[in-house]
Amino acid sequence: MKTFLKRAFTDTLRRRECELKDVQHPLRKAPAFFRAMTPKGLSPGTVIDVGVGYGTPWLMDGFPDAYTVLVEPNEGFREPIDQLMAPRRGEVHFAAAGRAASEMVLNLNVRRPTSSTMSKPSTRQVDEFARRGWTRETRTVTVPVKRLDSFDRTAWPKPYLLKVDSEGFELEVLAGATGLLPDVQCLIAEVSVAERYEGGYDFATFISALDGYGFRMFDITDMLQFGRSGRLSTIDAVFVPKGSALLGA
Repeated sequence: MKTFLKRAFTDTLRRRECELKDVQHPLRKAPAFFRAMTPKGLSPGTVIDVGVGYGTPWLMDGFPDAYTVLVEPNEGFREPIDQLMAPRRGEVHFAAAGRAASEMVLNLNVRRPTSSTMSKPSTRQVDEFARRGWTRETRTVTVPVKRLDSFDRTAWPKPYLLKVDSEGFELEVLAGATGLLPDVQCLIAEVSVAERYEGGYDFATFISALDGYGFRMFDITDMLQFGRSGRLSTIDAVFVPKGSALLGA
């Protein structure tokens, strides 16, 4: 009876273009990844979240006792970030993380603020927004840019877990983090696969850069397409140091 019910349920899901899978099989989401890797030694003393937006629940819930460093250029997120930090130890920096200390223009997406970017969207992304009926109402604001490794890290327990989601600015963030990368136990980044921004990196360039920083790709915890039947847009990729014990997990 159990086998029959499972088969019937599976067939029903398949007709709706859905399927059942074990949560630890690809693609496993970040919470499942953390649950699997924590017993194998993933234990950050500090969680660094670059590109916070309204918050990253799977990151905060995954390591509730870690010291928390939030970096976000859009001060419009101040209220949800304050609420997020209320029960936690840590610090908040309202600035963009980048290659060098400077000021830059942030293109604020008024209707979809988490899609705000330091870059100019590509024609492909503009067309996709239009196809979905999403109105791109933008305004610009000048924000400070700081190197991640210029922050005072005296209070940051090691090792670090670094999450980067900066809408196409990821390589710039990492270029300004070289001083702390040796203490990063795990790096999770939203990586562009499609041409999302004018002059943006391609996937091969990103992988090569991480190799140069001493990291190997370990897992993919999420991905996003351009629409249900469109091409792959981004992946959430997990990287660990080349000498990491997690590579044997």
